[in-house]
Amino acid sequence: MPTEEDLQQDSDGAQQPKQQTLDGDTAEIDYKESSSSQGAKVRRVIRKYNLDGLGQELKQKYTGPGRRWSLRELEEEFNLEVLDHSTRGAQVKEEEYHDCIQRLKSNDRELTQERLRLLGVDGKEVLNDMVTYETIRLYLKNFHGATAQERFVSPSKSAETVELLHHRLRRVLSDILERHHRRDEVPAEPEIDSTVGVVCPDCGATVSAVKYLQLQTCPNCL
Repeated sequence: MPTEEDLQQDSDGAQQPKQQTLDGDTAEIDYKESSSSQGAKVRRVIRKYNLDGLGQELKQKYTGPGRRWSLRELEEEFNLEVLDHSTRGAQVKEEEYHDCIQRLKSNDRELTQERLRLLGVDGKEVLNDMVTYETIRLYLKNFHGATAQERFVSPSKSAETVELLHHRLRRVLSDILERHHRRDEVPAEPEIDSTVGVVCPDCGATVSAVKYLQLQTCPNCL
């Protein structure tokens, strides 16, 4: 199992990777959060904020017993811990703190950074310390030996995951369209259809992916 020092050495001198955002822009990614870091960023941030025991807690929630958390839930849990610890030394009111939480949940990083700056917190540093669910997955795999193979996910649970992704996509698309509409770059905000369908291999009908998973079969073939 790699040590954090080994992984950090592997990243030295590497070119800063880039990715394309949903808006079509090119954005820089924190290198420590790229796949080559193998999840070491999580360990580094845990040490930075003295989040002792959080790594083991993430593993417990991911592998059970009891309800097993998804990687996206663990991502949100971890990032909220970072937000909480980074604002403890500042005079942040409860409503201001919850406003930052809502901005983070809506993936509004630009406004979150500005909001934190106005509260006397280095928003750029805080956001750079936050991670994605893929980084959480690599951390659990390489530093705790926890993998998805240890988890049993029922079709109904998978349907819930698809539904969550559906709502998240609707929210992201809505924000993008609203922003371009305010700039008079699109004539109006169209109705959003972000449903995901699958084609039944038996009858050839296109049906809701959520329904297909919930019923474990095509509703037209019942």
